[in-house]
Order: sequence, then C-alpha cells, then structure tokens
Amino acid sequence: MMVRYGIIWEGSFFVYHSLALVNRELVLALLQDEHLEIGIKPYEPDEFETSIDPRFALLASRVNQRPAHVDFTVRHRWPPLLSAAEGRLIWIQPWEYGSLPVAWVRFANSPAVTEVWVPSSFVRETYIQSGVDPEKVKVVPNGVNTQIFHPEVPPLSLPTRKGFKFLFAGGTIPRKGPDVLLKAYLSAFSDKDDVCLVIKDFGTNSFYRNQGMGSKIKELQGQKGIPEILYLEENFNEREMAALYCSCNCLVHPYRGEGFGLPILEAMACGLPVIVTGYGACLDFCHEGNALLIRARLEAGKEKRVGELETVSYPYWAEPDVEHLIHLLRWVYENLGEARVIGSRAAEEVARRFNWNEVAAKARTRFDELKQKERTSKAKFFQNSPEELLQQGVQAYTSDDKKRAEEFFQKVLEITPDNPEANYNLGVIHLEKRNFESAARYLINSLKSDASSPESWAALGSALAGLGDYGAAEIAYETAFNLKPDLPGVAENLATVKALLKEEFDLWASSWYRVEVKRLAELLPKETEKADVHTIIAAIAHAFEGNPYIHQIIREEILPHFEGCQRILDVGCGEGIFLEMLREIGAEGEGIDIDPVVVKKAQAKGLRVQVASALDFLQERCEEYDGIMLGHIIEHFSGPEAVKLIYYCSRALKEGGVIVIRTPNFTKPEVCLSSFWLDISHVRPYPLPLLEIMLKSLGFKVLYSGTMPSTNEVDILVVGQKGEKKAASQLQVIWRGHFYDMSGYGDEARGFVFALSKYPLKVKTVPIWLKEDVKGILTEEERRRLRLLEQNSVKNSQQSLIVVHHLVPAATFGEVANEYFPGAVNIQRIMFETDRIPEEWVDYLNRMDEIWVPSQFNVETFSASGVREKKLKVVPGGIDPELFSPQAEPLDLPVRQGGFIFLSVLDWIDRKGWDVLLTAYLTEFKPQEEVVLLIKASRLNRYKPGTLEGQIYSFIRERLGLNPEKIPKIALLKGNIEYRRMPSLYMACHAFVLPSRGEGWGRPYLEAMACGLPTIGTKWSGNLEFMTEENSFLIEIEGLEEVPNDTDVPLYWGHRWAKPSVEHLRQILRYVFEHQEEAQKKGKKARQDVLEKWTWEKAAEVVLQELQKYTKL
Repeated sequence: MMVRYGIIWEGSFFVYHSLALVNRELVLALLQDEHLEIGIKPYEPDEFETSIDPRFALLASRVNQRPAHVDFTVRHRWPPLLSAAEGRLIWIQPWEYGSLPVAWVRFANSPAVTEVWVPSSFVRETYIQSGVDPEKVKVVPNGVNTQIFHPEVPPLSLPTRKGFKFLFAGGTIPRKGPDVLLKAYLSAFSDKDDVCLVIKDFGTNSFYRNQGMGSKIKELQGQKGIPEILYLEENFNEREMAALYCSCNCLVHPYRGEGFGLPILEAMACGLPVIVTGYGACLDFCHEGNALLIRARLEAGKEKRVGELETVSYPYWAEPDVEHLIHLLRWVYENLGEARVIGSRAAEEVARRFNWNEVAAKARTRFDELKQKERTSKAKFFQNSPEELLQQGVQAYTSDDKKRAEEFFQKVLEITPDNPEANYNLGVIHLEKRNFESAARYLINSLKSDASSPESWAALGSALAGLGDYGAAEIAYETAFNLKPDLPGVAENLATVKALLKEEFDLWASSWYRVEVKRLAELLPKETEKADVHTIIAAIAHAFEGNPYIHQIIREEILPHFEGCQRILDVGCGEGIFLEMLREIGAEGEGIDIDPVVVKKAQAKGLRVQVASALDFLQERCEEYDGIMLGHIIEHFSGPEAVKLIYYCSRALKEGGVIVIRTPNFTKPEVCLSSFWLDISHVRPYPLPLLEIMLKSLGFKVLYSGTMPSTNEVDILVVGQKGEKKAASQLQVIWRGHFYDMSGYGDEARGFVFALSKYPLKVKTVPIWLKEDVKGILTEEERRRLRLLEQNSVKNSQQSLIVVHHLVPAATFGEVANEYFPGAVNIQRIMFETDRIPEEWVDYLNRMDEIWVPSQFNVETFSASGVREKKLKVVPGGIDPELFSPQAEPLDLPVRQGGFIFLSVLDWIDRKGWDVLLTAYLTEFKPQEEVVLLIKASRLNRYKPGTLEGQIYSFIRERLGLNPEKIPKIALLKGNIEYRRMPSLYMACHAFVLPSRGEGWGRPYLEAMACGLPTIGTKWSGNLEFMTEENSFLIEIEGLEEVPNDTDVPLYWGHRWAKPSVEHLRQILRYVFEHQEEAQKKGKKARQDVLEKWTWEKAAEVVLQELQKYTKL
C-alpha cells in the first residue's frame, strides 16, 4: 500500500475533555482513508482504558508510532504549545474571548505554522480581527458521532421525580454562563413547578479545577423554596452523555463565549430543543429554525488580558439577556410539543451536516490543498500574453460574461501574480458577488503594485465595509477621497462608515486588514509634487552653494558651542560635513534633509541621515537631543513656520540643550542685493534682534548673538540654551564591583562605568576582591581607563554622594564585602535566577535606597520574597555590538568541517540545564547526521567527581542508556578563550542553545544574538527581558519544579526553577537544523533588536536617569 500522507497528531485521546473527544473522532474518521498514515503523540496521561470502546483499539495501536515520512503535524492540545513541529504544522486552536493572545498571533503568523484550523466562523473572525493572515485560518468544524448521539438512545435514569428536566452540560465557569442560567431559572420557577435543572459539570479535575461554581450550586441545593437542582460532577463517556441528553427535555447553554459548543451540537443530534446565546460560535449550526436564541449584548474587558495571557486588544464576550432567557425557559416548559419539533428539525440537520465523516472530508481537503501547494508546479504555457488575456477579460466582462472574465483574469495572475489590473478586476467581480474576503484580498494585492489608484481604494473600502471592518474601510475611503475627491460615492460611503464606527465597539482595531491598509496608505507620498520638479528645484537651490572654508568655520566657530553635548541633530544636514566633525570628536550625530540626493551621499559616508521634513520630524520628538544645528535653514521658512520650527526644536531638546542658528546677514549689501536671492528656496531673512526675541519668547537663554568673522560677516550666529546648564560636579558616584574578573557582574560593572564616562558626572570605581587585572582579561586601554576611574576623588557633601554596590550581598559568603555608606544614597545592583531570593538577603536589601535588577522577572521574584517593591527598578544590562558582531572573523575550529554546529556556552552547573541539552540533542539526532554540539564549559560542578568528559560519558551511558560510541557528534572546547575572541567563537557556529533552568539576565544569549546567531533559550526568567518569539527560539517549560537539595549550588535549595521541555527543545533543534534560512532571519532580527535596545549606551541612559533623581542635576 502506498502511503500518500504521513501525519503526526499531537494531543490527548483517552482523557475526559472535549479536545480529546475531537481528536479521537476526527482521527478515527480520517483513518478510514488507507492513504493516510497517522501516528498519535499524546502529551498527558490517559484517564480511561481504551477497552471501553472497541473502536479505540485502532487509535491505541497508533500511539507513539511515527509515520515513515512526516508530511504534517496536527497539534490540538491545551495549553497550546507555541513551537515548530516536524513537517508542516497545522495548529488546531479554538478561542472564546474575542481578541487573541499576543503570543498566539505571533506564532500563527510565523513560518512555523502552515495553517490554523478553527472550529467555527466566529473563531476564524477573531483570528483575523487580531491580526492573523486570513489565508492561514481555515474552518474545520467539530462534529458528532451519529451512531452514539441520536434521538433513539435509551435515557439515563436520574435521581429526580420531576417531569421536566432542563440540562446544562459544560464547565461551570463564568464563560459558559451558569450564573446567568441559575439567575433565570430561579426567577422563572419555584419549588412547586414540576421542573428540575440538571447541571453536568465538566473539567472539575482538569482544565477548570477550582474555577467552577460547584460549591455554590451545592449550597443552592440545600436551600428550601427553590426549584430542584441536580448536580452531576462525575466523568461520563460519550455513550453516557448521549443517554443523559435523551433523559432531559431541553438543553440550556447561555454562554458568554464559546469556540464551538460541542455539547450544544450533541444535544441537537439527540433531538433536544436547545436554548443558546444568539451570538458567536454556535451560529454556524444554530439558527432561528432549529434553536431558541437568547438575545445578547457585546461587552469588552477593561484590560488587554485574559488571565495570564496578554491579548492584542480588549477581550470581549456576549452578555445574555436574563429576562429573555426567563421567557424562553417558560415557553419551552409550557410548549414542549412545539419545542420537540424544533429539536427534531435540529437532529436531522446535524446528522446531515456535522457527522465526523463530513468533518474528516473537510480536513482531507485541507491536506490535499496544502500538499498541492507544496509541489513544484510546472510552468503553464499560454498562447496569449498577459496584455492579450487582460483585454479578453475586459471584453468578456463588458459582455456580461463575468465567469469567463474571471477565468481570463486568473490566467493573467498565473503568469504575473502581481498584475494590478487583473487583481483589481477580480476584486470588483468578487465584490459584486458579495464575496468580500476574496475581493479585499485581490484589491490589496492590486494596491501593493499600484497604491495610487483611487478606484482600487474605493472598491477596497466597500469590501472592508462588507466584512465589518469599518475602521479599515474608513482608511480606504479616506485615501480614495484624498486621491480623487470627486470619485462617485466615496464621500457618502466615508461618512457612513465613520457613523458606524461611532455606534459600534471596534472589534477589528488590530485586524490583519487594518494593518495591511494602514501600511499601504503609508506608501503614498505626503506631497503630490512630481519627482522631476523636486529634482529641478533642488539642483537650482544647490547651484550657488559651496564654501572652501566650511570645515574651518564649523570647527572654529560652531563646534565649541556643542561642547558637552552627546546627541546632536543637524537639520538640513546636506552631505554631512557637520556630522563628520561630530563623529571625529566622539559625539553622536544624526541628520535630516529633504533632498534624497545629498542624503544618499551622506549615508554613503556611514552617517546616520534620513530624508525628512524638519517640521514633520521634530514634531514627533520630545527631549531627545542635547543640541540642534540649524545651519542656513531658518531662512527657508516663513515667519510663522520659523516660530513653529524653533518651538519644535525646544520640545526636542533636553533641559540645558543648545540650539545653534546660522543664517545670512541681510545687513550686508552683497547679501541683501545678491547672494540671498540666488537660492530660489529662500523665503525671508532673519536679523539678529528678531532671532533673539524668537528664542527668548520660546524659553531659551541667548548665549551668543553676533556676526561670524570667519565668513567676512556675511553670516550671523545665534546660540540659545533651553533652561539652565547644570554643574557636572554635583553628581558624584562611587561604584563598587568586580572590575577585574570574568564574571557577569564584572562584565556588567565595566560596561556601565565605561558607558557613563561620556556623561557629566564623576565616577570613582572601587574594585572588590581582585584589585588589578591579574588574569589578563582586559586590554591595555581598558586597564588604563579603570586606573583613571580609581584615582577619582569624591566626597560626601550636601550634594548627595551615590554609592552603587555592584556585587552579591556579603551575607551570601559570610564576608564583609558590602559596606553601607551612612549619609549617602546606597544603590544595590543585583540579580537572581530562581523564583525567590535567599532569605538572608531581604533585610540587607531593604536597607538600600534603591535596588537595580536587570529584568521585570527579578522585580517580581524579589518583591515576592519580601523586598519592598517601590525600591526595585529595572536597569537592563548591555553589550558592545561592535565587539560582538557578525563581522567577527570565525575561529578555526576542527569541528567546522563536521556540519551544522550548535554552540552552548555555559558554566557546568545544574542550573544551566546541560542534562536537558544532552538529552534533547542525543535523542533527536542520529549518529550519521551532519550536526555537532559544541560545548564551551567552565566552572566544573565541584559536587560531582571526575572530569567534564567523564561526567558526560556517565550521563550518556547511565542516564540515557545510550552507547557513547554511537551518538551524534559532541565536541568540547577546552582551555580559556579571551573575552575579545568570544565573538569569533560564536561566528564559527550556526546556532546557540542553552536550556537554562533560570537566569538573572543571560549574558551568553545576548552575546549570541548580537552576533546574529539563531538563539535558543528557555521561556522563563530574566532572559525574557530581551528574548522574544520574534528574535529567538523560546523553549516551553513544563512548569516549575523544586530545586533538589543535592544540587550543586546550595543557595538554590528549596527554591523553584523552570523545567525546560526536552520534547520542545528537540523540535526546535530539528527545526533550526532543517530550516536554516528561516532561523537566520531570527538571528538578523535579534541583531537588530540588540542595536536598537540593548547596548551599553542604552543601559547607561537608564542608569543616568535613575542617578539624577538623587542630585540637583
């Protein structure tokens, strides 16, 4: 037999919950196709024997069986596992609360996920509303086994004498509305009515443990004078559930949110009339003809969060109308005959449309389509060109043969997929058919090629309005109106969607369509002038430029005014002469100019320059710069615009920041009669008195105002200062730390004080333990800088002395390493790796004025341990991205010829998870595969005997039961590597991996990321401050576990740390190995994030901000 598809199905099967039921029934239906080979991969223990149903023997035989070839992995489990899988991943993931978790959206849109299967149209819409690409999300509904669930099932005997029985089946959690039902039921009936409410609770020992209303329901059962309530919480199998449905008269499910509502469908299959919320998932199979729908209103949460999950937008749900539910309960109770007719109609419809064979057929279609896309399609030959096909399509359309027209336009896209006309025409055809989703997709594709078409924007607005995304429709209509105000219908449609937006809660605020439309609208130029006109104007404006003495003028007369400034903006920077000067003196300069030609020349010099309008750019900045240069700029602005320009400069400057204005001196005859008018972009002159009053009016102190001798006084110069300059001598800092060792604390201490050296403050370093570079770890320049810092003198004056203790509290080692400085501001820099800190630290830390931790993780763990939260501040670490760079020359390693190299740099201690790493690597890869695990280990576990090689050998043989001679390659890097050569080690490898059980920060991760390596780390603890799903591969954890008392660091005993998932790490290792190009993209993203957020300069800015709180600075 030839197997066409090999599938791994991840999820539970023999467990009492709905996910397992769906997995069982869908896989059993799929296994009827002999061309599918399915292996089952469970993730939690079974709860019942497979012998309860003969059909389950087939499933049991597939457990932990791997197909010969894996085409797909289907994952359906809770909690979800957000990681790559073998083959193409199909992720089945319902959701009930409207806006999706942020992490889910990232994962769904990632290359790791091929398709997302959701059980209902409602859930699909929530995915799209939350930003997931609609092309990825497909509805594959749930179903019922009509051999088990049907109206002829013998009823279950229930312990009640009441004649009429309402049934609620589901977890008694707020989302499912049991509180709404009880309120309505207790209002609709009394103990004198012949009625009983049967509540079958689910998940009391699993998903919904300690979340349900079981205790409240039991209390109600004991009350007198209320209608009868029967509460069932034991586990029922499918046949028992079918009997329960058939023993009752009506199912009531007033849910607030459901992803599908399987008990509703099962009850309908058994012929029960159902009363359900008239909103959301169940509307795929419930309607006015087969169900009683409760009116409901939409409500939104106040936080972008569901439990511990951060959501894209505010979650929302339906709030059923209790009064309407009371009415429906009474109606069914009093009109059971009519209600049964509704139930019979529902049973016929469910049996026809929602049996598992129908569902399996839909799933099989998805497999076929995905496999078809995967195959390399042969190029089709068309006798006609795209232009001819387009013409034929237009002719067919005008002849009203729209089906034929659609075929022609589709053929055009098969030849040229980005053809804007074909995409537009198909969009219009689908819009006419009211197929809004397809119309929107084609029209968006059309605009990607030609964003300036008002007709495309208008049509897209109509498609988006049809979908219900009125916000995106508003953008589309507004763009169309801006491009062509007289386009018929656009103004009216724009007004309509604006009105609808005011009336309705905007569910689509984060939708995929909204994101795409915004991005496309931003592609349009803000100005409508033609590019060639701009070029001509620029050429004329530059025609009379040029001064051979410009370098001398800047250096001698302008540059001194920026002394002490670190970040300086040059407005109208031209080719970057001033920025080059700033670079020479070590200041950070950036420039803007409206002329793309000169910007390109400046960028070619490696300068940080961009094309931007001065007003637009400065309007968005607030207190970012120490200095701003306006060199021959202000004369290009009218009076009101010039005031606005200086106002925006004031906002963009920090307190004490400097503005320097150079402009032509109109009092000189040669200027006012000739040179000023040679630049056609000049608007008006600005004499000195006017500039002075403009600066003073906007809060500047004028530091200098006069002519420039170096230009023969044809230029004037005015210098203003925002606020008062502050005396650098006021800020004095003693920084105590391990400046001469290789630890993370030592590296951090050096990084901070070196980065702070450019700021106006006095830092005196006090080395702890090692007093000089006895290990030779530093460069001569680093040693020199540390010696100078040690020689600084500070005194504890009325202007506060600040002492930073950058070391582990002395109580840890029984030594007096930490000294409290009375009268000074005492700040502790500290971190820890587990879920709490040592008890002996708490009192000591609470004496400090402030405690700097590198991550929010430590804010939480320290405060939970008893440290006052208000003292805790997040001060991140950093890295030197020029040292740790993809440009580093790779080390010449013998193993480089062995294939793909996974590198792990770690201390050989239990916390670093070396056992997890070896287990995952050695069980995932085979000896013949071209892969190497390179281990750079230090700090050998002193609690375990033997060498590093011996410990690894014993672990492989004794713990893993493997033959060390028949395993994939492992290489050990012995001996020390100079710190400055570590980037070369990273660049000699292909990926970095460290399944740590806990980190305070995670320096090796950041080093690898700075080098652009795909980096694999644990999804817990301090490293999550800089590692995300977008820039790293994060290993899921299987919860927290107690640190055993035989671990190698007694300080951790009794604490808890993460338990990284070996299985998930295996999947990630395999994915990175087999998808190297995709992995490298994450490495590049990591490098980009490091440059933007995690340099020592960025860290120093945070430190300075904290220090300034304690001084008059």
